[in-house]
Amino acid sequence: MAEKCIATCLHRFRAIIFDLLGLLADSEPWWNQIDAKLLAEYDVDYRGGYHRNVLGVSYRLAVQFYKKAFHVSASVEEVLRCRGEIAT
Repeated sequence: MAEKCIATCLHRFRAIIFDLLGLLADSEPWWNQIDAKLLAEYDVDYRGGYHRNVLGVSYRLAVQFYKKAFHVSASVEEVLRCRGEIAT
C-alpha cells in the first residue's frame, strides 16, 4: 500500500531537498532532548549543560564526549545504537 502511494506521489515532485546540515530546520533543540533521554538510560540527569560541546559534531563524537564527561561504562557502539533508537 505504502509503495503504491510513494510511486503515485513521487511523479508530482521534480526535486527532493535533504537538509543534512540543519540549514532549513534547526534540529539542535531536538538533539538536546534526545541526549537527555539517552543519558537517562545510563542514570545521568542531563539538563543540557554540555550541549555546546556536541553542537554540530557527529553521532560518534557526541557519544564519545558524553561517555567521558558522565563516566558511561557502556561501549560506544551500544550508546550509538541507543541514541539512534531514541532519535527515530
